[in-house]
Amino acid sequence: MTTKPPKQGAQAWLPQPELGTLHQSLATAQDSQITRLVAMVDTLPDRGVIDDLVAPLRSRLAQLRPARPLRFIRLLFTPLDPLIVPAPRWRPDGPSLPRTALPALAAAAHDTMGEEAAQIDGMIADRTTRDLPAIARAGALLWPCAAQALLRSTVPAGWTQQTGLPQGLFRQIAANAAAILDQVLVLQALRAEAEVGVPLRFAALCTMLRQVNAGRPQALGMLIALILARLPQAASLLRKAGAEIGGNAALAVRAAAEQAKTSLLERLEAEGGTEALVVGADLAEAGAEVRRIATLLQGMQAEAAGAGRQQRMEQIRRRLDVSCRTRFTSGLRTEFLQSLEALGSQPDDLAVMRLEEAARGLRELGAEGRRFGGAEVYDGLLRQTTDAVKAIGPGGALTLADRVRLVEILAGPDEAWALLEATGT
Repeated sequence: MTTKPPKQGAQAWLPQPELGTLHQSLATAQDSQITRLVAMVDTLPDRGVIDDLVAPLRSRLAQLRPARPLRFIRLLFTPLDPLIVPAPRWRPDGPSLPRTALPALAAAAHDTMGEEAAQIDGMIADRTTRDLPAIARAGALLWPCAAQALLRSTVPAGWTQQTGLPQGLFRQIAANAAAILDQVLVLQALRAEAEVGVPLRFAALCTMLRQVNAGRPQALGMLIALILARLPQAASLLRKAGAEIGGNAALAVRAAAEQAKTSLLERLEAEGGTEALVVGADLAEAGAEVRRIATLLQGMQAEAAGAGRQQRMEQIRRRLDVSCRTRFTSGLRTEFLQSLEALGSQPDDLAVMRLEEAARGLRELGAEGRRFGGAEVYDGLLRQTTDAVKAIGPGGALTLADRVRLVEILAGPDEAWALLEATGT
């Protein structure tokens, strides 16, 4: 008599030779095939072994950026993405969360939250991972509530089968996740301020560190890793923060910061890690993502890292160079030129606004990509793009004002002025 395999953690029940063969087939599949497979998996209520098959494709999926249904579990862990690692890379004393534990943690939080979880389910129904306003609204309710729910939750049935981890680790992992989720809204506010040029508020940074160090010191490394991933410019302030908090906090923050940097470096070095962050980013966010990674590496280098770490960072920079060019080229082709060609004779304002947004994304990504080389590549591609915009004559899809604005965004005011002069305006 054959024992029925558990619904979760089904990979252990699939013979390894067959699993390896399936992984090899998927590794050579076309992008469109991968996207269709994932769309099919997303419709299944019990994904089991199918989900295990998709797992090796995560870095490729990050680069393809398909819209995914906005499930409770995705919304819950979206702000903690830099902390999530494959189970083999997870260490109980490290600043990370094992991916295999996410479904059980999400289920525990959902069950404990009750009516609030039902309200959030309603808010995200029929939404996708590209619905940023929905993520912001539902997340603002979910993350602090889930933090409290995880502290009250009990070990889910089948925890070890689902995760491969001992039952005793549930409480530790849940409490660490709760401590970080409780700080997400503050961290997001600081990041939003930084993106519009507001200096990082040192008092708010100290408050986050103080609260986590007092309530859950084991999660301090996770908090610092998330801060450095989202706000790498905070590195110098983190060193001051420990002394400001007082007591043993200085040593704790210093040790946690070193642990966090090691974890973030490993994430960038992982197969597809750097590429997923840049190539997988929305064009509007790609330049900012490159800037964050560059700032993080610069901060590590300034701290007199050993020769081994210096070499590792140099390898990441080379991968960043390739990733920037790849994302720039794909963005130029699919999000600008194809959109430009698809414009009707009387495009609506939204279509023109999207073109301008793509142009800004290209301009910013090109500026950041030059840090790693290839300035002539970006110059040449931008020149071709501005030539395509200039070639649209009177009566074409874009007005003269639209064309001038696009050229100014892509190539600067001098090129825009030259276009005006060429038209005799």
